[in-house]
Amino acid sequence: MPETHPLYNGHPANALFNGIQLTGGLLLPGSTTIISGTFPPPQVMAQFLAGESFLYYQSSRSHFWNRAESFVPFENNLRWKWLRRSGETQQQNIERKIQLATERGWSFMDCFSIIDRIVNNADDNNIINIEDIISNGMLFTALTAIPTINKILCTYSTALNCLLNGLNEHEAILNVDQENMAADEVKRVWNFEGRNIDIVLLYPASRSRHTAAIKNQQYQYYL
Repeated sequence: MPETHPLYNGHPANALFNGIQLTGGLLLPGSTTIISGTFPPPQVMAQFLAGESFLYYQSSRSHFWNRAESFVPFENNLRWKWLRRSGETQQQNIERKIQLATERGWSFMDCFSIIDRIVNNADDNNIINIEDIISNGMLFTALTAIPTINKILCTYSTALNCLLNGLNEHEAILNVDQENMAADEVKRVWNFEGRNIDIVLLYPASRSRHTAAIKNQQYQYYL
């Protein structure tokens, strides 16, 4: 059965475009960077549909906030990664993360907006793309509304491929430069309405063959 992204209709903190809040993710005013994954895993979707608040990389198995913790100091001795034994509610943790994202210039926008799954698990290879942020125009609107954005960081190769495939269908021109810090050692530069948007692949925000030290160094460099 098709699944719609929890932030398909946007977040109340989002920037405005023609007086209307942006849709498609957490898209904060003044952001410089969009962090783009694929789609929330089934466990997170089930929690959201049961009434829990959503924010990106919420799964206990996700390592994104672990990486952030390597260079962002804890606030009041509270971790950025929320676990059920944390000394705060999940909603309090989400509110702190949104404030952190605002201060750091981070926005979040998964590439897939509506999906189906071949098998109901967290493997990105099982995702069937029904609608994405290129085909529905949400990415273009976000970049127009937030002119400070100059970088898109993909946390998984599936997210990068989704983005590149969509841009290719729109006949976008991307230049490719060597970029040693990127996971695939290249940087794509997309000229969007006269400004360059760097597209970079990060090491996975989950378990992989890459060491935590290498990931921490890369995430700190780009974020």
